[in-house]
Amino acid sequence: MEQCAQTDTGQTTASGGRNIVHLVLWFATAFFAIQTLIGDGGLPDMLQASRERRELTAAITALKAENRRLAGIEDRLRRDSKAIEAVARGEIGLIVPGEVLFIVGETSEPTRRPN
Repeated sequence: MEQCAQTDTGQTTASGGRNIVHLVLWFATAFFAIQTLIGDGGLPDMLQASRERRELTAAITALKAENRRLAGIEDRLRRDSKAIEAVARGEIGLIVPGEVLFIVGETSEPTRRPN
C-alpha cells in the first residue's frame, strides 16, 4: 500500500500530485483539441484543401474534354481536305482562283451619287 505524508491542510501529497497531473493532462488535451480545430493544418485548412481539390478535379475534367474536342478537330484536319479548306476560308479569309471577293460594309460618311 502507498504511504502518503500528511500536509498541514490534511491532504496527502500523493492525491495532490494526481490532481496536478490530471490538470496538466486536461490542459494538454484542450490545447491539442483547439490546435486541431483552428491551428495550422487544422479543420479550416482541411476544408480549404478539400474545396481546392474539387475545383482542380473539375478543371482537369474540363481540360480533358477540351483536349478530346481538339484531337477530333486535328484528326479531321489531317484526313479531310474539305475541313482544311473550310478553316482557310473561314478563319484566314482565303479564296480560290477565279472567285471574286466583295467586301460589304458601311461607310462613315454618306456618299453622293453622280447626277
